[in-house]
Amino acid sequence: MKIVGHQINKHLINLFDYKNVHFICVEINNIPNYAKELIESIKNTSWIDKLDVIGKLSYTETSFETIDKLVAIFSVSEDPISTDFGEYLISMTAGSSLEKLLSHEVLPLSELWKEKKSGNAGFDFHTITPRKLISFGEAKYSSVRNPYKAAIEQIVSFINHEKGNRDLPHLQIIAGKESIDNFLKGDKCYCAAFSLQNTQTFDGIIKKITSLTEFGDIIHAGNEIFVIGIKICHP
Repeated sequence: MKIVGHQINKHLINLFDYKNVHFICVEINNIPNYAKELIESIKNTSWIDKLDVIGKLSYTETSFETIDKLVAIFSVSEDPISTDFGEYLISMTAGSSLEKLLSHEVLPLSELWKEKKSGNAGFDFHTITPRKLISFGEAKYSSVRNPYKAAIEQIVSFINHEKGNRDLPHLQIIAGKESIDNFLKGDKCYCAAFSLQNTQTFDGIIKKITSLTEFGDIIHAGNEIFVIGIKICHP
């Protein structure tokens, strides 16, 4: 994984307030080797060891079942890659990018700690910013297009349906009290991550994203916004 671009746009909300929006461009090379790295990350269950007794009882069985499923998906990194593999790839790369570039703490992949029911279960990944704000992330993958609009629209839908609130019983256990207290005060962040066909088009995509009405909705809802375009390089 290589971060190839990062720019910060300040969006004015009113005369006394503005929101930082980070636009980050990433490349992934050597998919088989990278998939092996992600498998090791998925298998790392040290986060469970840090939980209290109730947390360990709650998440151990669910996590290990999901780990087996994800390892099977990540072990088949054929070209073209599957949609499932692609979306997990985008989710985990986005989290790693925020950790590397902006010192976020990456929480375990959502599917490791919440049961996935029919329909869209909610946000795909979460991180904690250095200011102890929870960032709610949505990942979209396509082999033929740049699905930035789908990611943006999905986040707005989740905000309108208060999907972040539904994660609170879990986040209260794994994210820490300060982050939860900030969330309850209305302080939170959002991240839209999507596959990118070509890094050279990222500046043009930024212009399209900032013109979306839905993007303005996200800016007003979050304290800080992260937009991550991820180019998956094929041999």
